[in-house]
This record gives sequence, structure tokens and C-alpha cells, in this order.
Amino acid sequence: MKIVKFGSVGIMNTLVSYLVFCVLIYFDVYYLTSSVLSFLVGSAFSYIMNSIYTFSVCTNVRSFFKFITITAGSLFLSVLLLYIFKSIVGIHVLISQILVVLIRFPIVYLLMKRIIFNQAHLFQR
Repeated sequence: MKIVKFGSVGIMNTLVSYLVFCVLIYFDVYYLTSSVLSFLVGSAFSYIMNSIYTFSVCTNVRSFFKFITITAGSLFLSVLLLYIFKSIVGIHVLISQILVVLIRFPIVYLLMKRIIFNQAHLFQR
């Protein structure tokens, strides 16, 4: 089931991103720079793994830029929803974050499946 594979790649992506962040912090890289770099490494990892493991397609530079656009949009949506749930609605931040993930996950999956890894537009492996 592709959505389960997508979720497992998401978990691996989170671990890779956090590991990169920790290593950069260990080497005294400024924390905001570390955050951006770890986000970029995690995004590249996620793109490669989703194209190979989840959707089994050959990709190209154009699809990678679409991927980055959707990923950045997902980040923006996450922060916006978290702010709304916590600051406007008044839901506890930990519950708010769970709600954000529950809303974001299926949206991002469908966007990735239909726009980035659409097998009608990419060569199959």
C-alpha cells in the first residue's frame, strides 16, 4: 500500500533531518542555518526515497522543483494551522500538532501522488 510506504518514508525523512540538524549543531553551525540545511537534506532524501520506494518512478529536475514547492507549501500550511489551532482556537500545542499532521498527511500524499509522482507523466521503472 503506497500510503503506508509514504508514511514510512516520512518517518525516515524526519530521522535523517534531525540527525543532520544535530550534527550541524554539534559542529557549532548557527541553529537557523542548521535548520534550513537539515530541511533541504531531508527533502532531497524524501524525494529520492519516494520516487524509488513509494511510487517506483524515474524522476527529473522539473518534478524535483515541484516536490520542493509542495514541501515548502506543506511547511507553510503546517505552521499556519498550528498557529490557528493553538493561538486562535486555544487547543493545547501538542494536540494542535497532532491535528496538523492528520490534516496535512493525506493532502501532501495526494499532491505527491498526483502532481510529482504521477506515473502518466513520468517514465516507469
